[in-house]
Amino acid sequence: MATGQITYWNYQRGFGRISDHANRECRGNFVHLNNMPDRREPMLGDEFVYDVMTDRDGRTSARNLRALTVEQAEARRVLG
Repeated sequence: MATGQITYWNYQRGFGRISDHANRECRGNFVHLNNMPDRREPMLGDEFVYDVMTDRDGRTSARNLRALTVEQAEARRVLG
C-alpha cells in the first residue's frame, strides 16, 4: 500500500499522476478518474492511500484509492 498526493491532473481528460512518498525518485503513478473514490475529481495536493498495479507494458498505475485521513496524515508527518 502506497501513500502519495496528486501532482498533476488533466480535468478535461480525467486522469493524472500521484506521487509515491516512499519512492521519491518515481515520477508518479498514473491514476484515472474511474479509480477515484466516488469518481470525484481530485485537487492538486490531495493525499491518498492506494495500491500500485503494473500493466502488461510495465507501467504503474494507482488503484483502490482511499482518501488519507487527517489522523493518518499527521501520523505520517510525525513518524516519517
